[in-house]
Amino acid sequence: MLDLAPIRATITLTTNARRAAVWQALEHVARWPQVLTDLSEATIAPEGPLASGAVITTRALPGHNVIDMTYQVLAAEPLHRLVLASSARGFRAQTEYVLEDIGGETEVSLTAEVSAERLLGRLSAALWRDQHARHVAASLRRRGQAMLTLAETLATSVSITRP
Repeated sequence: MLDLAPIRATITLTTNARRAAVWQALEHVARWPQVLTDLSEATIAPEGPLASGAVITTRALPGHNVIDMTYQVLAAEPLHRLVLASSARGFRAQTEYVLEDIGGETEVSLTAEVSAERLLGRLSAALWRDQHARHVAASLRRRGQAMLTLAETLATSVSITRP
């Protein structure tokens, strides 16, 4: 029997950057293209801190294997949890970032649940479920690692400028 349930993937990453720096990286949407180099720009409306109801828009650089995206912020618990929803090319996704202090490091768990909106997408996801799950996990790892790189950059620049 075909499994038509949403595809779910979870990855966990760690960094020496503090949780505040990781949250700052998530919140500084305009700086995302510095580490997600296939983006030309990223914006948030309304401008300001991450908050439920805010909309993040990213624009892809031409010639890259990414598309323009819009993310709705479903939940934002500063320093702890961020939940985003998106929809593109017949799929919808919900992605959760959970930040925790673990043994002197910051652990970030990313979980995505992806569902096809159309019958052919559902069949594809059911027939090639493992391949789709690997793709979702790879995407989470790429985006998550980029955010940690930005967090480490932000943490370094803050510590350099401190007296």
